[in-house]
Amino acid sequence: MKTISIKTPEGLLEADYYAGGPHWVLLFHGKVFSKADWGELPNQLHADDQRSVLCLNFSGYGASVGNQDPTHYPKNIDAALLWINQQQPETVSMLGASMGAVAMMDWAFTTESSVTFQNTVLFAPRSARPVQIPTSNLYGVFNNDEEDALAHIARLENCLPTVQIRRLSGHLHAQNNLHCEQAADTVRLLRSLLIDS
Repeated sequence: MKTISIKTPEGLLEADYYAGGPHWVLLFHGKVFSKADWGELPNQLHADDQRSVLCLNFSGYGASVGNQDPTHYPKNIDAALLWINQQQPETVSMLGASMGAVAMMDWAFTTESSVTFQNTVLFAPRSARPVQIPTSNLYGVFNNDEEDALAHIARLENCLPTVQIRRLSGHLHAQNNLHCEQAADTVRLLRSLLIDS
């Protein structure tokens, strides 16, 4: 793994890059997290499957330029995808946790990109909007006992009718699941959705 800088008109975005093969996974963190909070997931995707993995820090996180302003995050996603496209990928899948999942929906609503993802995973988004995400497979992942989980699931299913819901045990939120006793189970589930679909 090496830390790289991705150029944008506003400045540089920081990302961790795991160089592998032509199949890519792009990870977007949640509001109280950063690219450092993916636990063993990037290593597992890279080592087990020889995926190339890019873990982005949104604007205002770590060394990424700017403020923590969600209106900037769709442009951050565009910049990450442009950088990946320069590496000539065969496939790209993406995973967003909480705010990162919402940013992915906002990106799909506003982008002019023609990319189609292989697999897309929305990990515990706290809000949703009607949008068409360009992906072959779309998943939502939630903890069974998280506060208002049923309401969040219902909202996501209403806004994105093709989403397939998967559940984790417990009450933790998003990337917190990667730093607890069920981290291995969480990695196994997310990896299966990103790779095996």
